Amino acid sequence: MTVQRMPVDGVPNVYLRALGRTMNKAIDRGCDDFSREEKMRMAILSVKYLINRDKPKQQTPDDVENLMNFIFMVDEYLGQFTPREFMRVFPVDKEYDGEKYGSKDYFYTMNYLKSLDMDKPIGRKNLSSFLWDYMNRTMLKFSAVKMDALSDVQRARGEKDWFEQFAEDNDLTLYSMFEDGSGQFIQNTKTGEISKVQKPRPRYLRRLK
Repeated sequence: MTVQRMPVDGVPNVYLRALGRTMNKAIDRGCDDFSREEKMRMAILSVKYLINRDKPKQQTPDDVENLMNFIFMVDEYLGQFTPREFMRVFPVDKEYDGEKYGSKDYFYTMNYLKSLDMDKPIGRKNLSSFLWDYMNRTMLKFSAVKMDALSDVQRARGEKDWFEQFAEDNDLTLYSMFEDGSGQFIQNTKTGEISKVQKPRPRYLRRLK
C-alpha cells in the first residue's frame, strides 16, 4: 500500500490530527505500509473522527466516494483486532434488560463472544456479523455513519439508496420532509401528498371553551 503524507497543521479535529501524525511517522521511517499496531491505532482514531465529524451540507460525488473508501479502510483495520482486544478498546455496554425488551444486551454479547476464538483477529469479512452481535454505542454510531455514507454513494451514482430499496421491496411508505417560509411539510413519496407538520401545543396551554 502506498502511503501519502497527511497535512496536520491547522486541522481542527483532534482525532484527525492524531491520525495524520500516525500516518506520517510511517512515512518518515521510509515504510510503505503500516504495522499491525499502527493499523489498530488508526482504526480507533478514525472511528472517533467519523462519529464526531460534522457532515458537510454540500458534497461532490468524489467526496462521498472518498469517504466510503476511507470507511472501507477503517473496516480493514478494525478487522486486525482480536475479540479480546476489541473488548478492551470498545467495551461491551453494561445494559442488562435485553430479555425484558426482546433486545440484545450485555449477556447476549458475552454469550456470543464465548463462541469465538478470543485471540484470533476478527477479519474484515467477519466484521459486519461481529458488530451485529456486539453491543457498544460507539460501534452503533460508526455503523450508522457507514450506512449513511453508503446511501450518499448510491444517490450520487443515481441509484436508490439501500433503505429506499428495502422499503420498495417490502411495500413500505417513505416520507420526505422539507420547509419553506410558511413552515415544515412532509410528502408521501408514493402518492406525492403533502401535509403540513403541526407543532405540538405546550401542555400548559388549554383551549378555552
